[in-house]
Amino acid sequence: SAVSAGNNNIAYVGGLFFNPYASSPNQGASLFFPAPGFRIYDTGALTGSGGAHSIGFYASSSARNTTTIADVWHATVSGYQGGWAGTNYSSIANGFSIRCVYDPQTVLIVTPDFVELSHLPYTPSPQYLTVSIVGGGIPGSWTMSVPSGAQSWLSLTLNPNGNGASSFVNGSGSQPVYIVAARNMTNAQREAILTLNGDPSTRVLQEGYGGSADRITVEGAGNNAKLVITRDPRNAGVYFHFGSVTAIYSRPGGVQDLAMQQGDGLYTVNSGNISSWTAFYPGTYSFTTVATIPKYAFATDGHIQVVYDNAYHNLTNVQAGKGDPCRLIGMTAGEIRGFTSSTQLYAREIALMNEGIGGWRTPTSVESQATTQGNNTISGIPETPFWYLIQFPGTTEGNVPGVVFPNAANPNLGTFMPAIGYIAGTGRVNQQGYKNATGGGWYQLANRTSTTTTYYFDFARTTLYVDRAGAPGEMYGVRCIRWDGPQP
Repeated sequence: SAVSAGNNNIAYVGGLFFNPYASSPNQGASLFFPAPGFRIYDTGALTGSGGAHSIGFYASSSARNTTTIADVWHATVSGYQGGWAGTNYSSIANGFSIRCVYDPQTVLIVTPDFVELSHLPYTPSPQYLTVSIVGGGIPGSWTMSVPSGAQSWLSLTLNPNGNGASSFVNGSGSQPVYIVAARNMTNAQREAILTLNGDPSTRVLQEGYGGSADRITVEGAGNNAKLVITRDPRNAGVYFHFGSVTAIYSRPGGVQDLAMQQGDGLYTVNSGNISSWTAFYPGTYSFTTVATIPKYAFATDGHIQVVYDNAYHNLTNVQAGKGDPCRLIGMTAGEIRGFTSSTQLYAREIALMNEGIGGWRTPTSVESQATTQGNNTISGIPETPFWYLIQFPGTTEGNVPGVVFPNAANPNLGTFMPAIGYIAGTGRVNQQGYKNATGGGWYQLANRTSTTTTYYFDFARTTLYVDRAGAPGEMYGVRCIRWDGPQP
């Protein structure tokens, strides 16, 4: 073949290699080797250059015989029709042409570029990172590192069993890197940007525990007071006499946090009286005539569960301060006072349920037993109910005490119930513990028809009781539940 670059007068004789394959990403590409001849070793004469029988020898870096290194392999191209192209060898003393090549830049990549872990400890994580060499270069050594701010909970190792983990690993070529993470018992995510040879490579995110129980608290005041759900473990929520929908703060002035000490406060609410301790009430109130919290009765209205056991939870009782407080989540006290029939109350419940706000109710003892998974003691074993001081970002007081109830099927869906204590009939707060990391939790149940006995779920550091009897004059927290699965 002969090609001419930029003119039609001079042609360079040589071999043209063309890629005809449709399956190749380089189909149609060509490579031209000029045929410049070569020089004979003994005379230095130029041979095979120009004319009809031009030829080209292109030396390689490989000797034919590694012992004597007398001959070298070379590429041979003919610059005339009927010639040939291939590899051959000749004396290393001859003068050959040189064709230079270069290795592509070696690039290290890490996959995946984002790893999301649950709050659980991993040694190592089922997800691992892979360092790969791309670009066809020569594999080199590398260092993957954990930033200093994440070294307390995250480490790396090349050992598939998780042994020998540290804040960095040194590797070479392509190989896996295993992640070792500590348990994250905070309500916040933890994040680390790993580096490879000093450059950002992979983002590792660990979810916070975030399993706080769904407890009631109050937003607003007066007619605008509204029962809402709180998942903040620092918030003690509010307290209720058994069967009452009237919410009482844990201390005056609407301060509901867990910074109290046992014995704080002396509320002044008694039969029919409303004071600054009262956070939410839709009408009159007398805890001496409370009704039972009604059981839940399954029924449907079209596609959604809407009807409960309304024998006790009706407008007359609710406006008198009785019934199931969980069913009022999303409603203001003034709104309830304005209803004129139970039909309006139930219609509002359905509307809030359809909006994803309502649908809550007080659990029964059977459901609370399911939360404990049959355990009746508190331990230090993470796979069973265990006492824990949950960390909360931004706090200076310390940690929030309570019990973690793991979910056997999915540990990420466990429940953390703070030790909110209770308010005794004398008005004093008992067993609530935040600063001193003691105390316990008292949560009402809805599985009895008695109007003279309250039944509750409680725990302390080592004990756990699902179905205990108490006096209606005492006030407990309320944990609300709802059905979030497909509707029947």
